[in-house]
Amino acid sequence: MDILKAEIAKKRKLLEERELLGSEKKFFKRGELIAKEREEYKKKYYLSNERNDRTTNVTIDEDKESDVQHSILPRNEVISRLRDRGEPILLYGETEIDAFKRL
Repeated sequence: MDILKAEIAKKRKLLEERELLGSEKKFFKRGELIAKEREEYKKKYYLSNERNDRTTNVTIDEDKESDVQHSILPRNEVISRLRDRGEPILLYGETEIDAFKRL
């Protein structure tokens, strides 16, 4: 029985630390708990990952642009090569550069 009481006290303390359960409240809403957990998750992971993502995205974009600029075929040539392969000229949501990359 002591183990059960200790577990209940542990959970109550955890809820009070997250400021979901004050001294006057005996219950909390599940939605509030989920919202608090999401906030903590965002603070913990998104802020640190945003810094890393910005630097990697810039380098990746620069590499892609330099590859495309060095060897762009005329549009007519891209269309004829795709038709020779039996592939569609443009897929849904695809740009002309993406179609060129499929070659």
